[in-house]
Amino acid sequence: MKRMLLLTAGLIGAAIGARADVGDPIFPCDMNDKSRAEFVYDHMNRKTDLTIGDQPSTEQKINADIFMLRIHTDVGKKAYLDFDVGGIEPTGSDFGFYGGIGVRLLAYDSEMWRLSAEAQGHYAPSLSGKVGGVDSDYHIWNADAALLLSAKLPVEDQFRCLPYVGPVLSIMRLDGKTNTGSDENVSADEKSVIGGVAGVCLQLPGANDIRLEGRYFGSSAEVSVAVGIAF
Repeated sequence: MKRMLLLTAGLIGAAIGARADVGDPIFPCDMNDKSRAEFVYDHMNRKTDLTIGDQPSTEQKINADIFMLRIHTDVGKKAYLDFDVGGIEPTGSDFGFYGGIGVRLLAYDSEMWRLSAEAQGHYAPSLSGKVGGVDSDYHIWNADAALLLSAKLPVEDQFRCLPYVGPVLSIMRLDGKTNTGSDENVSADEKSVIGGVAGVCLQLPGANDIRLEGRYFGSSAEVSVAVGIAF
């Protein structure tokens, strides 16, 4: 029990001060016929090439806090169809709607290891605020795909620790117009498409879970924390 409490405290502590996350090593076969939902906090932090009007592109970081409810829908015992709904608040902009859909597949499963794949897309249709210091109306969309290798480590009875790692393909785009009277086009493309993900999930009694994840794209890092509820 002491080790379990230390692991839980470590996960929660690391998440404090931390886009949609890509890793999730739990599947319907782990749930004993229960349904599952997650509450996700994600911090988007991506380097982009930003272009405003006819000006040359410049490097600009896009930062945002994202809050989502993720509903996992069983597709057999080895796949989930995910539906995300929530909000996004980019730095310098108003809070706006953020939603998405994704699929997660369990490709290989053994007593100690599992291999899974995921693909997902998210969209913020109507945002207003500063982009590159200029007042703009814009939208953001992103798409991710990842291949994850997970270990299944028993901690105590009814507790499992599932660390995971893998490569990520991630596209993030911003498009819109300035609202300063000139109505110039605003666009931003990610600088790094290929990255990596590492995370750890602690599966608790009753099939609930806590998960912490980090994603790395060049010199940019993103972090998310999720709490899974079984019902």
